[in-house]
Formats: sequence, C-alpha cells, structure tokens
Amino acid sequence: MRDNPTVNFINFETTKGCDHKTISGKITSDVSARNCAKRVEILNRLLDEKTITHVVFTANIPFAPNKQTMWDSLKVTQDANAQTKFIVIGGFLNTTENCTTLINRLGDFDACLRPE
Repeated sequence: MRDNPTVNFINFETTKGCDHKTISGKITSDVSARNCAKRVEILNRLLDEKTITHVVFTANIPFAPNKQTMWDSLKVTQDANAQTKFIVIGGFLNTTENCTTLINRLGDFDACLRPE
C-alpha cells in the first residue's frame, strides 16, 4: 500500500497514552511525553484536509463507557468529513491465556472456546 498515494492508513492508537480529548472540534493532548503534541497535530492536519474516507474502530467492548474518548475523536472525524464511513468491530474472544498458546499446546482451535 505504501506505493499507492491514494491509500493512506492512520492508526488512532498512535494517540494511545496521550490522554487525548476533543476540544472545539479538535483532538488535543496535554501529555508532554511520547511526542504526543506532534502525533495529535498530524492527526488534526489530516482531519482538516478531509482525506479520511473510512475508519475502522476495533475494541473488545467498543461501546463501553471507557471508550467515550475514542468515540469523541471519531465524532471529530465525522464532523470534518460527513462522507466518512465507519466500521466497528468488537466482541473479541477473551481467554485467561493467550489463545495462540492454547492452540499450540492443545492442538486445536476449540481450545480457545473451552471454559477451563
């Protein structure tokens, strides 16, 4: 995809740890570490250019109260370009151990579905 100038991927997780929030239609961060100001600036510039056409949001429980900050950011994206399409993926499989470890140890995909 990097050779195609018409395709641009943005990973919102790049603002993770920046305690980002939305103020007056912009995504902001007061965190001085992890280059947060630059990361949020780039995201806002892309929103201003209205180049974001699709957003895929994935979370274990995407509508949980602790995801409100992300939904606020997505609203800013939609406000910048009403034509933006959103895809939400949630409901991940939860296990007490890494699922791939279970599959490798027990030999089948059903291992991740077992209560034990």
